[in-house]
Amino acid sequence: MTNYEKIRSLNVEEMAEYIFELGNGREYCYGHCAYQYKDDCPNDGGKDCISGVAKWLESEVEE
Repeated sequence: MTNYEKIRSLNVEEMAEYIFELGNGREYCYGHCAYQYKDDCPNDGGKDCISGVAKWLESEVEE
């Protein structure tokens, strides 16, 4: 299995956690979080941020 195949096999929650950790946590969630620039942004650096990234992954692409 290649690294690419491993990454492709991740479910949404696992991918969100991977993106969050890859980007050094909170510093990376901006631009990759459904809550960015909103008053309800939890910005707790943990589970709530990962759920925001998962929600972003499941949202439609904005062009």
